[in-house]
Amino acid sequence: MDFIEEAQLAILDVLAHVTTAHLLADQSRRERALIALQCLDGQAFTVSLSAQGYKIVEEQPAEIFDSLHGLLHNRNEAYVSAFYASLAARLNAPPSPTPEEAYGPA
Repeated sequence: MDFIEEAQLAILDVLAHVTTAHLLADQSRRERALIALQCLDGQAFTVSLSAQGYKIVEEQPAEIFDSLHGLLHNRNEAYVSAFYASLAARLNAPPSPTPEEAYGPA
């Protein structure tokens, strides 16, 4: 399993709901990836992704999560608020036109 590639994809999933998220520079160890996160409320921490899952490095003992979203959903109220505000905005947006509405009948 390529943890660095998986961490990059996880970062893309949460990036709209945090201030910053990036891989830490030294990723020579292939058995894990480290992600530096800063949440919208200023909370910052380092997340480790390994075969066990996602965990906050600074916490001992650390709770393990299946996804970065799950970790943030459990640990940061600002992330939860931003995520649900974004979801509500998408649900309340006017529907996209069908191809027939946009381009006319075929």
